[in-house]
Amino acid sequence: MAVVVQNFSVLIADDNDLNRWLLREQLENWTGNIHEASDGLQAWHTLRQTEFRIVFLDVNMPGLDGLALIDKLRTSEVSWSGVPAVAVTAHAGEDQRQAAMAAGFDDYLVKPIRLEHLRQVLDRWLEPERPGEYGACLLRKTGDNRRLTFNLLEQFFAELPGQVAGIDDALQQGRDEEAWKIVHNLHGTFCFFEFADCRALVAALETAIKHDSRLVPASFRAFQVRMTWLTANKAAVMQGLIAD
Repeated sequence: MAVVVQNFSVLIADDNDLNRWLLREQLENWTGNIHEASDGLQAWHTLRQTEFRIVFLDVNMPGLDGLALIDKLRTSEVSWSGVPAVAVTAHAGEDQRQAAMAAGFDDYLVKPIRLEHLRQVLDRWLEPERPGEYGACLLRKTGDNRRLTFNLLEQFFAELPGQVAGIDDALQQGRDEEAWKIVHNLHGTFCFFEFADCRALVAALETAIKHDSRLVPASFRAFQVRMTWLTANKAAVMQGLIAD
């Protein structure tokens, strides 16, 4: 199983005991740090008290449903901008998916959840915890040429914010071809760098822009979160160039 991060903290919120148990059983392939809530209000209180790497919220819960809960999270004084929230529902219709994304969810899973679909969601949203591995990876690719690797990463980090902003602006303005070209160039960069997780994210966004516009918002959000994390961890990435 390809999920890089292990023992991450996760919340499952669902009023159905069996559904919570099934999702817990699947998540235990990667983590034992699993918390549960049996309704939306309990989930709200738990989320305000505990930090999680990712949360799975049932859309239809009594008291406070998943759509209302995600709206409270995104608009509360507590910052949840970087915490992926996955809508879980028995409804597979496109209307339900779009409503969940519009409410503030980052991704969507349909019950019964298949393990492969869950793994794909985790791979999209859980960033590696050792950013120095990126620098070490590129260093190997350049044959341990530290000056070349340093210069490549410096140029990459200098250009990345503008590229992400350019993609966002182009997508917002309906200039899909322009957005695709930027994404395509980044795809080539990540292929050369051999940053496998980043390459997968830009490949998914590239495909979504070309072939399925419905997937673009979630694909871009996953890409944007990872690029923000990567930029924030530049110093740690560069640390991977230091000789042992």
